[in-house]
Amino acid sequence: MSSPESAARVPLATQLLALLDTAIELTAADFGNVQLFDAETGALNIVAQRGFPDWWLEYWSDVRRESGSCGTSVEQCTRVVVEDVEQSPIFAGTPALEIQLKAGVRSVQSTPIVSRTGHCFGVFSTHYRTTWRPDAHSERLLDLVARHAAEIIDREYADQQHRENYARFRAVVESPTVGLAQIDRTRKFVFVNDQYCNITGYSRQELLGRMTPFDLDHPDEIEADRKHMMAYLDGRAPTYDREKRYVRKDGRVVWVRVRVAGIRDERGAITATAAIIEDISERKEAVAKLRQSEARYRTVVEQASAITWACPATGVQVDAQPDWIAFTGQTADEMLGNGWTKAVHPDDAALAAQRWHEAVQQGAPFRNEHRVRRRDGQWRWMKVYSVPIKDDAGRVIEYFGMNFDITEAKDAEARLRAIADYTYHWESWIDPCGIPKWVNPGVERVAGVTAAECLQMNDYSLPLIHPEDRERMRAVFAEAQAGSSGDNVDFRICRPDGEQVSVAIAWQPIASSDGDHMGYRTSVRDITERKQAAEQAALLLAEVNHRAKNLLTVVQSIAQLTAADETPENFYSAFSARLRGLAACQDLLVDAKWTGVSVAALVKSQLPHAQALFGRRIFLSGPECDVNASAAQAIGMAIHELGTNAAKYGALSTDAGVVDVYWGIVDDAPTQQRRFVMNWRERGGPPVAPPRRQGFGHTVIVEMPEHLLGARVTLSFPQTGVIWALDAPGATIIRPL
Repeated sequence: MSSPESAARVPLATQLLALLDTAIELTAADFGNVQLFDAETGALNIVAQRGFPDWWLEYWSDVRRESGSCGTSVEQCTRVVVEDVEQSPIFAGTPALEIQLKAGVRSVQSTPIVSRTGHCFGVFSTHYRTTWRPDAHSERLLDLVARHAAEIIDREYADQQHRENYARFRAVVESPTVGLAQIDRTRKFVFVNDQYCNITGYSRQELLGRMTPFDLDHPDEIEADRKHMMAYLDGRAPTYDREKRYVRKDGRVVWVRVRVAGIRDERGAITATAAIIEDISERKEAVAKLRQSEARYRTVVEQASAITWACPATGVQVDAQPDWIAFTGQTADEMLGNGWTKAVHPDDAALAAQRWHEAVQQGAPFRNEHRVRRRDGQWRWMKVYSVPIKDDAGRVIEYFGMNFDITEAKDAEARLRAIADYTYHWESWIDPCGIPKWVNPGVERVAGVTAAECLQMNDYSLPLIHPEDRERMRAVFAEAQAGSSGDNVDFRICRPDGEQVSVAIAWQPIASSDGDHMGYRTSVRDITERKQAAEQAALLLAEVNHRAKNLLTVVQSIAQLTAADETPENFYSAFSARLRGLAACQDLLVDAKWTGVSVAALVKSQLPHAQALFGRRIFLSGPECDVNASAAQAIGMAIHELGTNAAKYGALSTDAGVVDVYWGIVDDAPTQQRRFVMNWRERGGPPVAPPRRQGFGHTVIVEMPEHLLGARVTLSFPQTGVIWALDAPGATIIRPL
């Protein structure tokens, strides 16, 4: 789109000066000037001149109608010729005569510049040093110059109007508030401004020649939009002016108002259309919110059975309020002024009146809870809201208020508080500023402090929390204060008596009936026993795992060593016997809950085939003493192996042999530590000789106790019978009491 300023343009004054020079030359004039009429000031202003000094120009710079020959010519819209200024009544007796004579002007003619429509633009004048009067030829020449000047001025004024119109059009096109578009007969965009692109989210390259307005329509709008557009194009609808939805390129939906005007050819047919669109999303949203607010207000008033009332800015009631009268049973005269307070409970009236007075003095909203006597005599709890209605200057005009009956809610709150007061957990209500509003007595059971102490506590309840947990819980409380909810967050409490208590907290936001954030509620429960049980279970599981691994290792070793020491024919019986001995030891440990086994019970468990011989041929002696689990396994397997060998080859293989088993605890003077000693002695059996080789039995009897218990073990074979002796540190054997 080209601008009028884009073409080279000769200034109007330059063109008029050229015409003036032509008139001067044609009429043999000595001076000349062109003056244009200023409609705003009513003056003739010189826009072109030739031959005059500055002082002359200054004098004639502001000529009024009927002043001089030029003013007279414009006033009468005809040529004025002054043959001799000294003889002319136009100049006689005026300062202008002296000015003219001083400049050397003796005669002058002024011809009006008149448009074809009869509008007088101004005048051009030629001046002569001698008396002069134009002949018919000169007059025709002067008229020709005047008409040409009128055409130049008319064209200049038309160009100026065009430039102004173009500027206004450009301002509209480049408007940041409305989008403009032109659509051709194929419904494609051929022009869009920046705001149209901003509203739709598409660039010019994407829109021009590629898309139609229907491509922007929301799917729910397309069918109706086509019908409206066709009705306008067919002449069935006088205008197209719709509010509809566009889908932007980014997928966001915007509400727009679209107005379309047809561009018609010489036959009146619409060949293209121009559209103006305005983004009305904010207005639509505001209207929706207003409707929602109105609906909410109607719902509150109609469903909540609210008492509505109004009061002057003075706070003193001067008009009867029907809702109040219907609820309380007061008469109009009784409620006027401050009479409404007489329907308020005596315990609440003074404070309610005081708060109402303070709100009125400050021009602030009024909120309060107090009891009001219903017409049947019952006292009902009311939540009162009142807001000041202000004019444009911010002055309060009146107050509008609503009273809500919250008696049932108050009763429910009282019941819940009574329940919470006696719940085992520590319950709290913290307001939006982090200040405790209510704490139940459960805090004393959990944290060892009273509810009264909590209500006076700074940074409630951080001082009660273990230092290592405080920052983490400070973040939790910040989330709760922001309106979040949560459960099962563990932390530790430090009671005043020094005891640490493990607890878990749950929290939920609290909101009023109108949705206002009122803080949050917390419930803290003692989980110390649960924590300890979990820790004990973990320890037990680890211990079971450890012992199972150890037992499997022992079984694996027994199997490997038995296989190496026995023939395949004897492996099963030997391996089974050793496993039974190990199992007997495990049974004792399980019965004792793995705390320890008495030595006497251990020895008896490993000699199941000789139970009848105890006290007759097998004699046990030693103090009451329990050995730990590791020692029980090592000593038990050694005793089992000794008993098996005694039954096969030693004292228990005959009817006369005897076995003496002794154990005891002795003090070791050099180390000042207790030691555990144990002996196995056989006598009365067949003569004994050392074995020709050392097999698995030697490993179990000697090497395993030495390795597992740090013991000194000896095994000797005198002819009178086998002797086995064990000497080990008491700390590795004896179960602590």
